[in-house]
Amino acid sequence: MKKILLALLLSACVISDAHSVSCIEVSELAETVMSARQRNVDITKFMANFDSDSTLDEMIRTLAKKAYALPLYSTDEYRINTIRTFKNDVYLSCAE
Repeated sequence: MKKILLALLLSACVISDAHSVSCIEVSELAETVMSARQRNVDITKFMANFDSDSTLDEMIRTLAKKAYALPLYSTDEYRINTIRTFKNDVYLSCAE
């Protein structure tokens, strides 16, 4: 969980400095969120770290709701494929 939070916080610093979010950055956030989901991180603990009204926290909460609505897999192969597919789908949705 600490590694996930660190990755998200580092992403937040990059995003807030740029004042705009690229589709690549959004897809990287999606990858981090889905990685948390596939490691079975508790959603209530995860969401508690992103409870402000900031655009970034709102984006992370939206991604988390979508990620946690998808199944949790027990094999690495399925986890990796699910993470990659989620990241790609978010990128494509953003780029439209």
